[in-house]
Formats: sequence, C-alpha cells, structure tokens
Amino acid sequence: MEVSKVQDSISILITIQAAIDECLEVNKKERHDKSSKIHALISNQLLIYVNSFLQEWENFGTECKDDSRVIKVRKIANPLLRRTKQWDLNGMRNTFLAHKFRDKEKNNALIKEL
Repeated sequence: MEVSKVQDSISILITIQAAIDECLEVNKKERHDKSSKIHALISNQLLIYVNSFLQEWENFGTECKDDSRVIKVRKIANPLLRRTKQWDLNGMRNTFLAHKFRDKEKNNALIKEL
C-alpha cells in the first residue's frame, strides 16, 4: 500500500500523541511523589516525545502548506507553539537527555559560570 507523506506524517503525529497521553496518565499518578524514579523517567520521556511531536508538526506543515484546513489549524496552534519554543525544549532534550549534560559547545552544562 502506497502511503503519502501527509498520511505518513499524520500517523506519526497520532502515534506520538498517544504516547504523550500515556506519559501524562502515568505522571498524573506519580506526581505526588517527587522522589519517584518513575516520575523522573516519564518526565524525561515526555520531553523526548514533545520534541518529536513538534518536529513532526513542522514536517506536516511543510507537506500541507497549501491545504487551507491545515493552515487554519496551524494558525490556531501557533500561539502555543511560539510559547513552547521560548522554553527551548529541544535544547533541554539535547543537553540533559541526549548528550550527557553537554551543551552545544560540549561544555558541562551543570558547571556554568554564574
């Protein structure tokens, strides 16, 4: 079966959204115990999923840039996306989860001059 890039992107977005929902459900159960290792692990996984969703959302927008329905939805979602970009979630993911506490310059992000 031939799958278009749009269908591919939508299926990825739906799958990531389901994974995010599962993480949020577990986090809701664990949130009262801040020392919970499960809470910490799920929070980290959630950061990875959110970054993946945002990357795929951009891919989806590129593939559907001429679709008026997609343009409308993206305009509605734009304030939320602008806000999340201010948090630099990708930088947090890269520094703390993917690259062992190293920043872009490969410096230890835990030991920064104040």
